[in-house]
Amino acid sequence: MQNPQSQLRRWAVVMPMALATMILSLAALNTAGCTQQQRVTVAQEIVNWAPVFISTADTVNAAVEALDPVTVAVLGPMTLALNTFGPQFELAAQNYLANPTQTALQTLQALVVQIQQNANSALLAAAKITNPVSQATATRNINLIATIANTLLALVQSISTKAQVAAMATQVHVTLAQVRPYMDEPAMQRASLGVSHDLALATVPTPAQFFAAEAQRGF
Repeated sequence: MQNPQSQLRRWAVVMPMALATMILSLAALNTAGCTQQQRVTVAQEIVNWAPVFISTADTVNAAVEALDPVTVAVLGPMTLALNTFGPQFELAAQNYLANPTQTALQTLQALVVQIQQNANSALLAAAKITNPVSQATATRNINLIATIANTLLALVQSISTKAQVAAMATQVHVTLAQVRPYMDEPAMQRASLGVSHDLALATVPTPAQFFAAEAQRGF
């Protein structure tokens, strides 16, 4: 990835469709298993995204703390948890890249599900905020972190077996179907055109394909 920090704004919009692309194009890997080189490539991508996640979590947490007291009380614990998970995930990603054992992968799997579920929970909580300005600000910011969380989830899924993904799904308590109403699908569709061009795909994945693929996995 080219300079992740400077690319954050672009990828915060583009990555939801990159997730769909990844899930569709790497679906066979969950059945046949990744090659060692594929695992290394994905592991490096995860390591590249970890500091972006941490930076975004910091930004989101600061934005939420600046809102009204009621909103801070509702969302503060969740955004603070995301900040806590960031360094843990970064370390786990680096450990897996350096030594891709099953134990290291299981740590990565557990952390990414916690992160994704925390982000999903924050989106649902933001939807219930009654202050319209705070709700809009919170939802917009949490969408940034949720996008990266789902990016990391898809990456980890792509180097996991079907049985491992199924085990990860047992920890799901907020599904993507529940937060889908709070995601910007028109923007996702527009971004799909750019992603498909970059990856030289024959077809343009749709948001519906992304959500359907994750629903099948239990997310």
